Amino acid sequence: MPQTLLYSAPHLDIEYYEQPDYWYFNWKGLQTAESVFAGGEKIYELFVAGSCGRVLNDNRLVVTSWYGATEWAGKEWFPRMFAAGLTRFAWLVPEALFAEMSMQRALEVIPPEYEQVRTFDDVDRARQWLLDDDRA
Repeated sequence: MPQTLLYSAPHLDIEYYEQPDYWYFNWKGLQTAESVFAGGEKIYELFVAGSCGRVLNDNRLVVTSWYGATEWAGKEWFPRMFAAGLTRFAWLVPEALFAEMSMQRALEVIPPEYEQVRTFDDVDRARQWLLDDDRA
């Protein structure tokens, strides 16, 4: 799987996999509302310059709540990403309880028309769903 690291920061790495074609966002460590806002904007900036609509969003290494950014993520960021061409979003569930609670809150406020967001606790299952063209 040829991949390119496009961005790396203490809280987020952004990679692009050319074959198969998908984005990989690896959120890690302590997250705050500010780190989520900044990371989300960096993702959006790179995403709109690309051509692939599939995302594997990995939150397994997030260890804190990012509750201050959940409304923004669900109500603003996701609609902007779908408008920019997002087609499928596989979200790997964090192991830390408070991080998972933040993820669940963001999922609750995503407008219902954006149904192609799924959560997974297994990376292989997430990747399989993401790359299954029959589920587009």
